[in-house]
Amino acid sequence: MPNQVFLYESETWKQTKKNRNDQVFVNKCLRQILQIRWPEKISNSELWIRTGQSSSTNTIKKRKWGWIGHILRRPQSNITRQSLDWNHQGKRRGRPTTTWRRTINAELKMCNITWSDAKRAAMNRRRWRTDVDALCPTRGQQDWVMEVRS
Repeated sequence: MPNQVFLYESETWKQTKKNRNDQVFVNKCLRQILQIRWPEKISNSELWIRTGQSSSTNTIKKRKWGWIGHILRRPQSNITRQSLDWNHQGKRRGRPTTTWRRTINAELKMCNITWSDAKRAAMNRRRWRTDVDALCPTRGQQDWVMEVRS
């Protein structure tokens, strides 16, 4: 599986345009595994169905939110847990940088979930898995999530 090696420690990656473009590499590897050559054309979604894979962007998000839930269930005294709530104070000029934490907040905002709600939900693993599925819908769930938002 190219995704397993390629996405090693992807839980800590911030979501950037480059990460989304890495899907091209994964698709190329999957096409080589299936021996799909130039004259034969299949869509990416057909490729993912044949290989049982999903997009790397969705896989990264799902792994990241699973890891966040794991960390939020740790005791308050745990340094990793404390780092999720840490807020750097300082002055900066220009446009704010896109940090890992800001990408988390943006994803939560898209689903109308606050950080404190996410922390409470993480304590219940079953609820957390439901929330992660809402944040990272698979192909079949994407239409349903779009209907819920509107």
